[in-house]
Amino acid sequence: MGLSSFSGQMQQLIINGKSYFELINNGDLGISVNKTISFSRADLPHKYPINIKNNKSWLKLPKIEAFHILIVQFHFKTKEENGLILYNSGQNSDYIAVEMVDGQIHYMFSLGKEKILIKSKSKEKLNDNKWHLVTIWRPTKTNHELSVDSLIYKFSSTYNEYNQFNLIDPLYIGGFTNQSMYQTVISKSKIVSSYGFMGCLASIEINGRVPDFDDILKSNDKTSGSITKGCDSKMIKNCIILKIFLR
Repeated sequence: MGLSSFSGQMQQLIINGKSYFELINNGDLGISVNKTISFSRADLPHKYPINIKNNKSWLKLPKIEAFHILIVQFHFKTKEENGLILYNSGQNSDYIAVEMVDGQIHYMFSLGKEKILIKSKSKEKLNDNKWHLVTIWRPTKTNHELSVDSLIYKFSSTYNEYNQFNLIDPLYIGGFTNQSMYQTVISKSKIVSSYGFMGCLASIEINGRVPDFDDILKSNDKTSGSITKGCDSKMIKNCIILKIFLR
């Protein structure tokens, strides 16, 4: 039996931290690609959407196991320019954080020595009611990349001693449990947010696993504020896809 071409729909073809569908659609692969396909944006997140209705709400999940490898993926949509999306701290001043600042993505981390900030510099703000793709990737122990809609921002460290994440505290999504935590975190990191994310999150995966939001949203210890399962179509018409790869 001979081989035939695929006929159907696909989404998020990501290889080594790079979204090939975004690269092809934007023409960034040049003449090396012959395409006979069409691209369109889905109107809804893929699965498990939650709606964070104010910037004082939060979810608390187990720490990210990121000693050697980390892969976190989620969609988000927000009309707000600012707000903390996620934060996980650890030993020796280690931490990982993502926030929106003036409509741009800020990715921050520390491996116990330097406090690193990588930020997008998109011409248009990312809370523009359109889909965007964001990837954060650590291809080697000393190299880190942030890409937004196929634009890549790189950081290379000059040290080799500190190259492992030692995260020990809970992973906070959407914000912190109390206002004083913001001041504590701001004083020891490059985070600037003094309140949390407001909007919709969906398709959250942490190292290939999907949190049990049915359980989380029922627990007073794991969530607080106004957070509901599901988002209406107006709220989630456009989303951001975020993927983090750390080795």
